[in-house]
Amino acid sequence: MTKITQTDYKKQFIEANYSNENSIQTTKYQLSKLHPYEKQLHRDLFNMDEAELLIGLRAIGKDFSSSTTASGVISTVYNYIEWARLEGIHDNPNPLEGINKTELAQKMVDDSKRIRYTREQLFEMLEKLPNYTDQAILLALFEGMKGREFTEIFSLTLDHLQRVTTGNSVNYIATLENIDKGVIISRKIFISEELYHLLHKADSQERLLNDNGKGGFPFHLESSYIFKKVKRGKQENYLAMQERHYITRRFLKFKKLFENPELEADDIFYSGMMDMAYQLSIQHGDVSKDHYYMLHKQFNTRLAYGNNGYSYPNTTFLRTEVYNAKFHTLYDHLIEKNRLTTPRPLIIPSLYLETYTNEYLQDEDINNVNVTEDGYVLEQTIKRHSRLDAVKLVALEKANYECNVNSEHKDFISKSTGKNYVEVHHLIPLKYQKLFKVNIDTEANVVALCAGCHRHLHYGEFEGKIDILHKLFKVRKQALRKAGILVTFKELLSYYEKDFDEELTFVNE
Repeated sequence: MTKITQTDYKKQFIEANYSNENSIQTTKYQLSKLHPYEKQLHRDLFNMDEAELLIGLRAIGKDFSSSTTASGVISTVYNYIEWARLEGIHDNPNPLEGINKTELAQKMVDDSKRIRYTREQLFEMLEKLPNYTDQAILLALFEGMKGREFTEIFSLTLDHLQRVTTGNSVNYIATLENIDKGVIISRKIFISEELYHLLHKADSQERLLNDNGKGGFPFHLESSYIFKKVKRGKQENYLAMQERHYITRRFLKFKKLFENPELEADDIFYSGMMDMAYQLSIQHGDVSKDHYYMLHKQFNTRLAYGNNGYSYPNTTFLRTEVYNAKFHTLYDHLIEKNRLTTPRPLIIPSLYLETYTNEYLQDEDINNVNVTEDGYVLEQTIKRHSRLDAVKLVALEKANYECNVNSEHKDFISKSTGKNYVEVHHLIPLKYQKLFKVNIDTEANVVALCAGCHRHLHYGEFEGKIDILHKLFKVRKQALRKAGILVTFKELLSYYEKDFDEELTFVNE
């Protein structure tokens, strides 16, 4: 059977709905603007969800001079998705149903009111806020915390914050919980020392101060959450987590105080992404896929997916929201200047981008797709880079820098940590993420191994791996179950019996 392509569907749509030559050419042009985005996501427009479709539409907004023109594109996309549904090509709900098309068109072409702030500007703003809680909210957004309805911020307790010493360096880590329809999705990120201490101050703040720094309502200090509810009227669930409307109310005050009536939480969030992109440009050169990956890890940006199920940071989204005209206006004049001086430290340790010569082993299953500037996927490659993220750092600390197979396995003392040399390894390889409903890039799935055990798992004969895997499974079985990662030992063995080793090329690089 001949495969029907995205282009074929568009052609059928145009033939069925337009006869006037001008209308045909206009519709072809409108749909062609989104074709690179479809190729990047490997999905037709009618198979995208609302968030994906809105990102694509906003990405092409710069190509249209007026909201009227953009509105025409939105209508064409809506009609195309409806036509495909009525033709039985798909049965998905139309993501544009119920969307205010006039407002969306305006957002597509006019981002002049979307202000972006540098870190220095943000700290000047924080000085005007009398409440540590308000300061912490803004800095938390700036450093990558958000989640669905801000649950990564509101679910924070002091137990979610860690201060980890590795060798001569001190790192600060936050465990975030994104609560989506009752499901908790955890991740760990590095945060700045300023945010770490600010969150502690917010936790101990006794009342929500007025704008003059005085009076105000007292907080329910019994709550374990850092962002507590205030004692205002009758409350039945005052120990519960804060809700989205709390951010809305606080931003009403921020808009007035900072004299920016258009200020939204996303403005602070995306400002933080730009600031991190700026720091990466200074310390590690021009924009690369490593930068995209790091921004994704810190800010949990949307992913794109290849045909084989592998995922990679959505470069169209990052170019639209981060590496855009506002980024160049804010930072271009600083990048070359500051490359010649000592830049301020990155929140993420410099270990994060070091090559394999560093002792911390690669994420064995991070996959990249080569994408052209227009968004076309050229080929799938598997590229290995060393990334010591927060999950791995905590795993090493909990293992006390000892091999999880046998604590007597000692290689040498690491010069960067001053402790026994061990390497990190995902027990369930990340390439099998699609088999699980929960995130497997988590502490429960990370083990510490001596160099010998680690290489045995990657390069040894399968029969020799069984004993190592059995010991690791016994060590991790409880933690995996608690994390919602349900796997049997037989299933674990099957992951290593397959083509696990074929993609690991870094040893000979």
